[in-house]
Amino acid sequence: MQSVTMQIHNDIAVVIVNNPPVNALSWHVRQGLHDSFSSALADASVKAIVLRCDGSTFIAGADITEFGKPPQGPDFNAVLNMIEAAENCNARASCAFTATFCCAQRAPVLSVQ
Repeated sequence: MQSVTMQIHNDIAVVIVNNPPVNALSWHVRQGLHDSFSSALADASVKAIVLRCDGSTFIAGADITEFGKPPQGPDFNAVLNMIEAAENCNARASCAFTATFCCAQRAPVLSVQ
């Protein structure tokens, strides 16, 4: 099972995190977010990105099982930097993404132009 999937509905990309039990930011979730956002941002037909999580929580934070182990996959800052540096991503999109992780909102809508 993949921990992050993406579906395209008309001109909206829906990125779904499914990493039970609390949707922790494991290395494979960070990698999936990076890959999904890269793909959505590269697709000229995508006008918005919705990030949501399955289960009862949005992303709960770091995966504590990874503490003390060598890092794998992109770190959280690399994921944020990828979104901010994307040519087609406006400033409000990356701000909404950052605020989502700080505020633990359930379904942010990120605008891409």
